[in-house]
Amino acid sequence: MGSNYFCVNQFSTIEKIYNNTKPIKESGYGTTRDIRPLGSRSRKYERVIKISRNCYAMIDACHESYVNFGAQYTTSYHGRKVEDIAPILWRRDSQGNEFVRIRNGMGSHAHVARYSFLERAVPFPMQFTVDNGKQYVGCADYGRFYLPKGVNTAGGRENKKLYLEFQRIGGSWKLVSEEHTIPKIVVTLDKEAKKEIKPYADKFWDWWCCIAPMIDISWEANVVYRNQYAEYMKSMRLTEIHKIENLFVEVLKNDDHPLRMYMAHKFTQYSDINDKWRPCTDTKKLRAKFNNFVNRESNLITKTKEN
Repeated sequence: MGSNYFCVNQFSTIEKIYNNTKPIKESGYGTTRDIRPLGSRSRKYERVIKISRNCYAMIDACHESYVNFGAQYTTSYHGRKVEDIAPILWRRDSQGNEFVRIRNGMGSHAHVARYSFLERAVPFPMQFTVDNGKQYVGCADYGRFYLPKGVNTAGGRENKKLYLEFQRIGGSWKLVSEEHTIPKIVVTLDKEAKKEIKPYADKFWDWWCCIAPMIDISWEANVVYRNQYAEYMKSMRLTEIHKIENLFVEVLKNDDHPLRMYMAHKFTQYSDINDKWRPCTDTKKLRAKFNNFVNRESNLITKTKEN
């Protein structure tokens, strides 16, 4: 069975799911890890954990959520409590008020599995959306709110308030936690370095324009060029993680560099000129893409968050 919507819209539902779900019996562990899936038992990583009788966590497949996949049941992950990392946390106070706390993934990269989980796990009529690379949660009655990503640091202190918490108000949900502002990203270009490599970039552009229509971007060709790159890095005793930052600049400056054709192929893929469905034939647009490619591959761009 594939992924499905969990239809958990109130506290009593998540409580019922936990109480009525038989723990999975695993080879070597039995039921000691108390894994109770939210839906399909084949997707045991999407499960519910009972923190207390008034608090339940809905856990997904993201690595920071693996809180009880060891031999013994635990309520922490690298020193972080379940309630500080769970993508969905249901709470009920002494007056019977219901709250749901929602968290994004940790780290600045995309968390596709987390997005899928939140889309299927948030209570109705709440909605989780991704818009222009940013994530939001909200209801039509109260608007939508920016959901920041967590900071993957030891102890996770910075993450304690990086969530959105809503309280049930009738048939809707109202934000009761701190509202987060969308960070402004400042992009800085190293103009001096760009000025230095511009003559070489222009020469590379002229050469690429001549050979671009002949460059093969098939899957087989991709494998050949990737292997060529890997062999070169291996011969230089470099790895993908620890590659020299000025490799592309060296390719620009050396007409006989072993990776010159590899870089030409890489830009051809980036340019979409050989896309049989949507080929890019606008010279100005292609040149703009090339400038972006040069800036990126030459590490000329610095992005910083403005407080």
